Amino acid sequence: MSAQRLVGLSAVLPALAIAFVVRYRRALEPIPQRRAWAWRRLWAGFPPPQSPLAALVWKHGREMVPVGLPVFGVAVMLSLLAAATAATSPRNDPFEVAGATLILFAATAGIVLSVLLGVGTFLDDLRPGINTFWRSRPISPHAWFWTKFVVGLGVLLAGAAGLPGLALRVVTGPSEASFAALCLPVALGLYALTALTTTLVRHTLYAGALAAGVAAIVHAAAEVTAGSGFEGGPLTAPPAAFAAAFLATFCAATVFAWQAAARDWSVPQGRG
Repeated sequence: MSAQRLVGLSAVLPALAIAFVVRYRRALEPIPQRRAWAWRRLWAGFPPPQSPLAALVWKHGREMVPVGLPVFGVAVMLSLLAAATAATSPRNDPFEVAGATLILFAATAGIVLSVLLGVGTFLDDLRPGINTFWRSRPISPHAWFWTKFVVGLGVLLAGAAGLPGLALRVVTGPSEASFAALCLPVALGLYALTALTTTLVRHTLYAGALAAGVAAIVHAAAEVTAGSGFEGGPLTAPPAAFAAAFLATFCAATVFAWQAAARDWSVPQGRG
C-alpha cells in the first residue's frame, strides 16, 4: 500500500469510528434524553420572528440548513483529506489539490442536494392532513411557496456556487471552472424540477424519479440540438448549450411549481 493511501486511511478511519460510536450511542438513548445538536441550540438563541413572513423564513431555514450542511461538509472533509494526501509528495501543491477536490465534490454534491432539497422543502407541508390544515389558516399559498423555494435555493447556492467560488481563488485550471459552471445550472434545473414533481405527485421516490427523468430528457434535447446526437459521446454539445437548457428548465419549472402549489394541483394516486 502506498504512503498516500496510508495517510488517507489514517485520517478517515478514526473519524468514521468516532462518528459510528457517537451516533450508535445516541440511537440507543430514549428520545427525551437525547441532547439537541449545537445548531439547534444556536437557532434557539435568536429572538423569535415577529411577522408571519419572518416566521415562515425562520421555519424553513431551520428545516433546510441541516439538510445542506452534512452534504457540503462531506465535500469539505474530502478536500482536506486530499490536501493531506498531497502533502506527502513534494511535487503536489496541497492548496491546489484541496481546491480542485472541493470544486469536484461540491459541484457534484449540489446536484445530489438539489433533489433532496426539492423534495424535503415541500413534501411535509403537502401531506393530506397538514396541507388541508395550513390552507385553512390565513397563510398565503404564494408566500408559502416562495419562502420555501427561496430558502432552499439559498442553501443550494451557498454550497454549489459558494464553495467552488472560494476554491477557484486557489485553483487556476480552466477545467475545474468549466466543470463548476456546468454543474450549477444542472443543479438549479433539477431543484426546480423536483419542487414541481413533489408538488404534483407528493411522493418522495416518484418525485425524485420523475425529476431525474425530465432532466435526462433536457440533457438529451440539448445534445441532439446542439451536439452530434450522442454519436461522439454523451457530451458533445458545448457547455453553454447545456447551461442554457437547464436554466430555461429552471425558469419554466419554477413557474409551474408556483402555480401548482398556489392552486393545490396534484396527481391522483391509486391505492396500491
